[in-house]
Amino acid sequence: MCEQYGFIRPVEAYESLNGEYIYFYIYGGNAAGTYFTKLIFNKTKYITKIVSDYYALRIHSCFRESFIGF
Repeated sequence: MCEQYGFIRPVEAYESLNGEYIYFYIYGGNAAGTYFTKLIFNKTKYITKIVSDYYALRIHSCFRESFIGF
């Protein structure tokens, strides 16, 4: 994704500070079809997802290495 601009991110997983939730961050798409997804699980099941499209990512300057997600 966006290789020519240096915005290549792997799938990332994190645990919440209290250990109750697991978050998976998935980046995908290409150019104006770029998206950012956060999948939220607790210890036993899938809870929900949050998806941002290209427009939201662009206006909030998310195409940078220091972007940590939402």
